[in-house]
Amino acid sequence: MKKYSKFFAVLLAIAMVLPGIAQAAPVAEEVKVERLAGSDRVETSIKVSQKAYDKADTVVLAGYNGEADALTGTLLANAKKAPLLLTYKDKLDTKLVAELNRLGAKNVYILGGDTVVFPAVETALKDAGFKPTRLKGNTRVETAIAIANEVLGSTTPAEAFVVEYNALADALAVGSVSAMKNAPILITYKNDVPAKTVEAVKAMQLKKATIVGGVVSDKGKAELEKSIATVNVVAGSNREETALKVAKEFVTSPKAVVMANGYKYADALVGGYFAAMHNAPMLLSQATKVNTEVLDYVKAAHVNTFVLGGETVVNKVVFDKVVDAVKGEVKDELKLESVSAIGAKKLEVKFNKALDTSKAVFGVKRGTIPVNTDKIEFAEDKMSATITTTTNLTKGDYTVSVTGLTNEALTGTVTVENEKVSKINVGPKAPRLTNNNKKALVSYEVLNQYGEKMIGQTINWTISTGEAASAGTADKSFEITAANSADFVPGAKVYITGVHAASGTVVNTEVEIVLAAQASVVEFKGVYNTTKGEITNLPAGFDNNKYVLLLKVKDQYGNKIDSPTLSDLLFTSNNPGFVDPTSFSAGSDVTINNVTYKSVNLVAGTMAAKGGKVTIQAISKLTGVASSYLIDAEAKAMVKSFSISAPAKMIAEKEKVEIPFTALDQYGNVVTKYDDLNGNVTLSPAFAAGTGLKFTKQNDGSAKLEYTAPATGATETTDLPVYLTSLVTEGGNFSSLMLSVREEARPTTILGLDTKKTQSIAAGNSMEILGTDLVIQDQYGREMTKKAKEDWLGATTNVNRIVVTSEKPDSGDVSPFEVESTYSGQNSDGKVRQIDTNTDKFTIKAKTPTTGLNKTEKLVFALSTDSGSTTINASAKSLTFTSVGQSLYSSYEVEDLGTMYNNKTTDSATDPKFNKTLKVYGVLANGTKVLLPSGDYNVTTNAGDNLKVTNNVISDPSSGGYVAADFLDDNNKAKNIKVNVLVTVKDGSGAAAAILEKELVVSSKAPEVTTITLDTEEVTDGKAVVNPASGGAIDATLLKSVLDEVKDQYGVAIVENPTITITKLVKVEGSSLTVNSNGTTSTSIATAKMGDKFTATFKYGSGKAVAVDFTVGIATP
Repeated sequence: MKKYSKFFAVLLAIAMVLPGIAQAAPVAEEVKVERLAGSDRVETSIKVSQKAYDKADTVVLAGYNGEADALTGTLLANAKKAPLLLTYKDKLDTKLVAELNRLGAKNVYILGGDTVVFPAVETALKDAGFKPTRLKGNTRVETAIAIANEVLGSTTPAEAFVVEYNALADALAVGSVSAMKNAPILITYKNDVPAKTVEAVKAMQLKKATIVGGVVSDKGKAELEKSIATVNVVAGSNREETALKVAKEFVTSPKAVVMANGYKYADALVGGYFAAMHNAPMLLSQATKVNTEVLDYVKAAHVNTFVLGGETVVNKVVFDKVVDAVKGEVKDELKLESVSAIGAKKLEVKFNKALDTSKAVFGVKRGTIPVNTDKIEFAEDKMSATITTTTNLTKGDYTVSVTGLTNEALTGTVTVENEKVSKINVGPKAPRLTNNNKKALVSYEVLNQYGEKMIGQTINWTISTGEAASAGTADKSFEITAANSADFVPGAKVYITGVHAASGTVVNTEVEIVLAAQASVVEFKGVYNTTKGEITNLPAGFDNNKYVLLLKVKDQYGNKIDSPTLSDLLFTSNNPGFVDPTSFSAGSDVTINNVTYKSVNLVAGTMAAKGGKVTIQAISKLTGVASSYLIDAEAKAMVKSFSISAPAKMIAEKEKVEIPFTALDQYGNVVTKYDDLNGNVTLSPAFAAGTGLKFTKQNDGSAKLEYTAPATGATETTDLPVYLTSLVTEGGNFSSLMLSVREEARPTTILGLDTKKTQSIAAGNSMEILGTDLVIQDQYGREMTKKAKEDWLGATTNVNRIVVTSEKPDSGDVSPFEVESTYSGQNSDGKVRQIDTNTDKFTIKAKTPTTGLNKTEKLVFALSTDSGSTTINASAKSLTFTSVGQSLYSSYEVEDLGTMYNNKTTDSATDPKFNKTLKVYGVLANGTKVLLPSGDYNVTTNAGDNLKVTNNVISDPSSGGYVAADFLDDNNKAKNIKVNVLVTVKDGSGAAAAILEKELVVSSKAPEVTTITLDTEEVTDGKAVVNPASGGAIDATLLKSVLDEVKDQYGVAIVENPTITITKLVKVEGSSLTVNSNGTTSTSIATAKMGDKFTATFKYGSGKAVAVDFTVGIATP
C-alpha cells in the first residue's frame, strides 16, 4: 500500500508541475556567435573564404599588410562574387594555392602595385595555372579609382564613400556598406582633394558622397563640395564609434553582424565582402574590450554574429561579451490579432502592439479577388487600423495582409455578411404640418447591423388612425393623417408599426402629436473653405466667396430640419470689422461624411486683416432661441521691417542683378511671398522704361528683388552711383543701399575654343566654328554667355567682327589648312577671314597631304569693333590646329553600328532616316580619336544586293533588297539578320592600312518608342514647373514641352503623340483647375492656378511611359 501511495504522490507532483511548464515563457530565438580565425591573417582570410564560398571562379588578392587596396577592393570582391584573400607580399603561400584550387578559381585580381604584392607572386600564380589581373595605380588613390572603374565601367553610381589617405582604420566599416550599395570608395587628403580623385568624380558624374571618419577637415570637405553637390560626414570620436554610426546609418535591418579588431584591422578588411554577403555591418572592438554601445547594437540586432581573428586579436573576454549580448529574451514579435467588420465599408485590424505606420502596407482580398480601398486610418495608439473600402462589403471571407513590418506578411480573415437592416428607430414626437393641422410628420431612421444609417429601404407602415402613410422626405420621414379628416390635437398618441419585409425587421411604437416644427436651434459645424473643400480656421484678411459657416437647424423638439428656411433665422456678428454683420446670405449645401449641412456666406469686414475674436449668433425669429459660434484669428501678418543688402556680384549697364533682402512681419517671422511684399514696400528708383527696382514673382510664389541698371551713365573710368531705397508702407521702416554701376560689358579677350571642338583634323576633313564656339571674356574677367556673344555679333551697328588670321606666307604656301568663312567680304589672299553675325561660321579644311606641307598651323582669332580694320588690343588668341596624316595613327576604330530597320519590301527603299552612317576614327598614340573622311576607307558587306553601300552610308536599295521571308526562321518565327561590315582603311598609296570588322543587325520589327528623354533644363528629379497661358490654360503641347527626345529601338527620332493622363491632382486655395479629355492625346487643363500640382503620365503605343510631377508656375501674359 505504501508503494502505491508513493506512486500516486509522484503522479500528483508531476501534475502540479506540468501546468507551470505549459505556461513558461517561450525560448529565445537561437542565434549563434562564431569565430573565424587562422594562425595569421592569411589563414584568417582563408577561413572567411571557406565560410563564404564553396566555389568561386574569381578571387581578389590583397597584400599581407591589409592596406587601402583591400579596403577599396571589397567592392570588387562583392561585384565579382569573389572572396578577398591576403597574400605575403613576396611569395605565394601553399595554403593560399590550396584554397584557390578548392574554390576552382581561374581568375585572380591583384590589388595594388609591385611594392604591395611583388611581381614574384604574380608569376607564381601564372605558373600555378591561374590568370592574374593587376589593378593598380601609382598611389592608393589611383588604385581605388582603378578598382571602381573595373566594377562600375561607364555607369554612374548613386553615391560614393570617401576616406582619408592616412586614416584608413577610421573607415574600416565602410567596406561592407560600399559593397552592399555598389558605391565606390575614393581616397582624399585631409585638407585637399587629389587631382586624380577630382577627375574620377567628374567621370563618374557623382552627385553625392559620404566622408567616413573624422580626419578630413572642414577645408577638405569644402574642397570636395566643389566637385560633388552633396557631401555628408559620418564620423565618431573614435574608430569604434565611427563603425557603429556607419552601421546605424546604412544597415538598418541587419541579417547578421561581423566584428573585428579595429586596431589590428587586416581581419576587418578581408571581412568586408563577407559582411556584405550577409547584409551585415562591420563593428569594431579592441583586443581586450568592447564598447557598451556596440554590445547594445548586437543585443538589439539579435542575429548571427561572426568574430574575425584569433584570441590574440579579439580575446575570450570580448568574445564572451558578444555571446552574452546575443542571448536576449525572445523579441516581442508584432502580431495581427484580429480582423472584424465594423461598418458596411469598414474593416478594423487590431495588433498586439503599436506598429510603424510609415512602413505598413495593407492589402485586402475577398477570397482571391483584390478589394480596392479608399483610405487607411490608424488609432492614436497605433495598435489598430480602420480600412475603408470603395464599395460595400459583401458576403464572403475577407483577408487582410500587412507587409513591410515583418519578414513574412501578417494576415487575418473575417467572414462578412451582406449589409442588412437591423433596426428601425421612429421619432417619439410628430409635429403637425405648418399649414395643415390634419397631418403630422413622423421622423425615422433605418440602421444596419453596424449601427450605420441605411438609405433606399422600403418600410411598410401601418398607422392606428386607419389612414395610409403618405410620402415625406425619402429615408427620413413620412406624413400621417388624422382619422375622419379631423385635426390632430397636440398631446394625442398615434400607434405605428413599421415592417422591413426583406430582413423581417419590425418596429412597434407610439408617437405624440405636437405643435408644428419651427426653426429654433442652430448647431454650428465650423468654418468651411469652399475652394479646398475642408473645415478650417477663418484667417484674418480672408477673401470673400471662399468661406462659409456650416450648420444644422433643429426644431424645438430637437429634430433636424432638412430644408429649413434660413430667413427664419437672424445672423449677427459682434465684430463688424472682422466679419460683416449685414451681409450674411445662404450658401450652397455641403456634404461631409454623408452628412449634409446648410451654409451661410461669410463676408469680410472693413478691418478683416486685423483679425480678432468674433461671435456669430443665429437667433430664431420664431422661438427667440440664440445659438452662438466663436471665431478667433490672429491679425494677418504684415511687413514691418525690410532691409536690403549689397548684391553678390557686380553689375554693369543694361544688366540685371538680384538684391538680397530680409523682410519680417509683426511677429518676427520671415516674409518671402510676393503677394505679401508687392505693394506693401515702396521701392526707389521704381522700375520704369526697363530700368529700376522691382519685385518679381517666382514659380513657388516667393518674391525676388531685382535691379536693372540703366543703359548709360557709366564710363570706362567712372562708375555710375545709384541710390536704392525701400520704405515699408505700414510703419515707415526704411532701408537704403549705394550701388555702383559699371560701364556696359563688352568682349575683350578670346580665351580659347570650346572643348567640344577638336584642334586635330584628319587630312581631307573639315570643321566648322561659330562665333559662339569661342570662349570669350569681358573686361571684368567674366566668361560671356552664348546669348551675350550672339547679341554682340548680331548688333545692329554691324561693325563687330571676329577675325581669323593665318600665318601662311605670301608665297610658297605650305600651310596644311584652308580657312573659309560665310561672310562675303573676304581678303583676296585668303589669310584673313571674318564673321560679323551670330550665324556666320568659319570652316577649317585640312588639305590633302602633299610633300612639303606643314603638319600644324597657327590661326589667330581676334575681336574687332570697326568692321575688322583693327583688332581689340590683347583680344587675340593663337590656336594651333594639327592636320593628322595617315602615318600618325597608331590604330583605328569603327563606332558600333547597332540595329538597322528594314521595311521588308522590294519596290521601295526604307526611309533614309534609318540609314547607317559609319564613323571611322584614327587613334593617335595619346588616345585622341580623329574622325576620318569617308574617302580614307572603303566599306563592304556580306549582304550582297540586299543592302546598298554609298561611301560610308549603308542603306536599303530602292529595288530589290530583303523580303519578308528573310526575317523568318525555320519555325516561321521572327528573326533578325546579322550582316558583317568590312571597313578597309587605306594608306597614302591606297593600300590597306587596316581592316576592321563590325556587325550590323537588320530587323524588320516596326519602329516603336523605346527611349524617352526628358529636357534636363525643364525637369529635375522627375519634377517640373509649367507656366500656363493667360487664364491658366495648359494644352497638350505645353505639357509635352518637357519631352526632349523620343527614339525608337533603332536610335532614330520618332514622331508619335502620346496619351497624357493627369493624376494626383492637388489644388491650392482658390483654384478651379479642371482636366479636359484626360487620357487622350489632346489632354488639356483649364483655369490652373499657381501652386497647383499634378502628375502627367505620357504613354506611347509601345507601352513605354514616363511620368512628370508638375507644379503650376506663373501664367504667361
